[in-house]
Amino acid sequence: MKTRFSTADLQSIIAELRPRLLGMRVANVYDVDGKTYLIKLSRPPEKAVLLIESGIRLHTTEYDWPKGSTPSGFAMKCRKHLRTRRLTAITQLGIDRIVDIAFGSGEAAYHMIVELYDRGNIVLTDHRFGILSLLRPRTDEADVRFAVGERYPVECAKAYQNLTRERLQEVVAQAKPGDPLRKVLNPKLACGPAVLQHCLLGAGFGENSKVGDGFDAEKDMARLFGAVQEAEQCLAAGAGGSKSFIVQKAQKKGRLDSKKQQGGQATEATAAGADSSDELLIYDDYIPFMMRQYEQQPVVEFPSFDRAVDVFYSELESQKMALKILNQEQAALKKLESVKEDHQKRLHTLKESQEMHMRQARAIETHADIVDKAILVIRSSLANSLAWDDIQDMVDSAKQRQDPVASHIKKLKLQQNQITLQLSDGDDDSDVSDHTDSEEEEEEE
Repeated sequence: MKTRFSTADLQSIIAELRPRLLGMRVANVYDVDGKTYLIKLSRPPEKAVLLIESGIRLHTTEYDWPKGSTPSGFAMKCRKHLRTRRLTAITQLGIDRIVDIAFGSGEAAYHMIVELYDRGNIVLTDHRFGILSLLRPRTDEADVRFAVGERYPVECAKAYQNLTRERLQEVVAQAKPGDPLRKVLNPKLACGPAVLQHCLLGAGFGENSKVGDGFDAEKDMARLFGAVQEAEQCLAAGAGGSKSFIVQKAQKKGRLDSKKQQGGQATEATAAGADSSDELLIYDDYIPFMMRQYEQQPVVEFPSFDRAVDVFYSELESQKMALKILNQEQAALKKLESVKEDHQKRLHTLKESQEMHMRQARAIETHADIVDKAILVIRSSLANSLAWDDIQDMVDSAKQRQDPVASHIKKLKLQQNQITLQLSDGDDDSDVSDHTDSEEEEEEE
């Protein structure tokens, strides 16, 4: 699931916000939480609410977001300097995911700089970019301090340079065999992985094309350069005002397999449930234009990218809750199915045991005289105080003489007051257990 803006998303949203918001005045500033802020704008008869989430997103919203009971220090600072001022510019700093929102003009201007990468930040500055307030003081890798009183280094924003064919050949030459094309090109292009994948598909490369597997540096370099040029054109043109989409992903709903419950016969409830209601469509991505990799997936169309992003994030929590409930249902159904399978196994085992006992009972009834004689012989031996080993030897000797009773004695378990007889119930042989008189066993001891 997508969690933050890409560079292509940022350029598209800026292209849509400029004509709508420029010239509006700030009515108030509210904080939703420690990193999300709402700027209420108006220009009679128009009104708009600009939502800014540090490190994540920037768009207008039509939803009623909960506001903090008391404004934070940063919100109070913004109210002090920005209220009643006109929004005069929305620009991207270089190719970085940094937006400069200007309020007022000349020496009375203020800037709200929104960083939409890494942990993010929102910085309020004066007309000279001197920092008045910010969410997250820090020091970056170049030892530039971001703190109140310091100057925000807008000139350090990275400028984008087109990837020439010669540079592209160098990048490909440095790649290892088996590296995915997206992994090789993504750090060198600012368009983001989604736009890059769209352009690679347009050039005839597969979704999983790799260096040496689906891509030949000698034969396919022209096609690859064409894909790079298309990606750069997409980035330069933006997609403001065009139809945008939310990409959906289907999640299977868990349900019991009623065939197991009904011995292979499906119930009416199962037949009725085997339709589209077995899937839950959840939001997975938002895109400023239709991309080739999403053409076969379910999507929701919107008249603008700004609206698509607003709906995506506004319904994200309810989507997460629905997905959580679905996962809990699937886990419960899986557990119930496991219990039912265990129950079926137990029933099968009990039926097999019942059948065996019935066969043993029939065998004992059929050969009642042999059973009685065998018990009588063992009891007599115990009554004569013969040792257990001597009784076993006696039985073995009788078997060698083909004694009709001894030949049915398979095993002696005198310590448990049992003997095992091998009898026939008319179908095949069964092992039948019978126990000796316990009082005589105790006398032997």
